[in-house]
Amino acid sequence: MRPTYAAADLTLPKVPQQDRLRPPGTVGVVAQVLIGVKAVVEIVAPLVTGIGREGVDVLVRADQVLSLAAALAFVVWFGCCRTNAEVFAPGRTPYGDGMAALAWFIPVFWWWGPWRIALGIRRASGGTRGDVALINAWWIAWVARMVSLPLYRLLALYGGPNPPWFSALSAVAAALCIAVISRITAAQNAAARAAAG
Repeated sequence: MRPTYAAADLTLPKVPQQDRLRPPGTVGVVAQVLIGVKAVVEIVAPLVTGIGREGVDVLVRADQVLSLAAALAFVVWFGCCRTNAEVFAPGRTPYGDGMAALAWFIPVFWWWGPWRIALGIRRASGGTRGDVALINAWWIAWVARMVSLPLYRLLALYGGPNPPWFSALSAVAAALCIAVISRITAAQNAAARAAAG
């Protein structure tokens, strides 16, 4: 005789959505600090003189390590916030959770995908109307920096002067990014408190 199983035996227990919340605060602070330090290095490096080729190599390596660490921390924070946005407003944020990280690495899509995801995170998390303007300003500054990066690298490769406008653009993009992290993290913390009751 074959055993019979009731339908209830085959279902997995439901996990409350609240259990999916991931606090973005710590990784957000790490991302903010790394982005800020990288911006300072980008501003100060062109001003440093008399350190020789070895000193320049150290600065270049430090900038590369900071770039990688800041990008990693930011993408982890962004993914965490995207996961939380799905808990706060299921199905209302564009693209899936994994796209929060992948969007930055998909050619052509990287020019608008992360921006749409950031706006969706903000919409799902609450926040203020000024947050949309802040996200838009950050995105414009970031895209402008990325578009001008090849020119900056080309000038550096051929020993041209470091353009001060690039350092200024990097500083503006970094400051706006730090503000976006702060605003979205605060909105998500408030939404999590409200959801918890």
